Amino acid sequence: MGMRRRWNALLVIGAAAVLALASWRERAWSSSDAPEPPGGPPGPLRFEQTLDVEVFQRGNLHTHTSRSDGDSEPREVVRWYRDNGYAFVALTDHNQRVDPAMFRDFEAQPNFVVLPGEEITMSAEGRQVHVNALCTRATIGGGDFPTKGEALSWAVGRVRAQGGVALINHPNFDWALTGGDLLGAPAAELLEIHSGHPYVHTEGDAARPSHEALWDTVLTARGFVGGGIVGVAVDDLHQLVAGSNAPAAGPGRGF
Repeated sequence: MGMRRRWNALLVIGAAAVLALASWRERAWSSSDAPEPPGGPPGPLRFEQTLDVEVFQRGNLHTHTSRSDGDSEPREVVRWYRDNGYAFVALTDHNQRVDPAMFRDFEAQPNFVVLPGEEITMSAEGRQVHVNALCTRATIGGGDFPTKGEALSWAVGRVRAQGGVALINHPNFDWALTGGDLLGAPAAELLEIHSGHPYVHTEGDAARPSHEALWDTVLTARGFVGGGIVGVAVDDLHQLVAGSNAPAAGPGRGF
């Protein structure tokens, strides 16, 4: 299988995992005997009503806007993904959750959904550790931690406590995370194994493994059945507007 087709297949799996998990949790919370989730009562079952996770869905789970270090307003970013054939996008600005309610008018187009998201941005042991909180209900924020393991455990735990899905971002950014670090976060459901950002070392280097090799390490140690983690490809969009001389983290690269 060619590299591009491989990323496409992984993105399909990741999209289905995120939406199916979010949909299942929404159904669980709507049960009369289920406890109310952190952050308030659940909203309508929008995911299963809007997207069919049994078929291919094109989407992006790592996206920045001018609310953090992106170059464009949230509505412009959402418009690009909506108008370029995507079924969903998660806006994941640093340490602030974007409420998808502000884009309801955009979702008049069939089969397009804006997912709530946030990039939990932390530092530990002199390195940057980032985890995307997907389908959560309130901002989590980041912080400084003594160890990378504590940072991952804290972030993933906060995401899961809100019924969300945790995506461990770009392990090789800042050469932050090893296979051992990833194995210390067993509750994380998704792992970035390809990023469109030019500075996150997706392919590793002569001395350090690629994101895909790190994923292999985790799968081998956990086992594919019951303990696996889904690999996804993302844009990590920062630059929607062309014109910079620096390599751009633009849209449409993870797919």
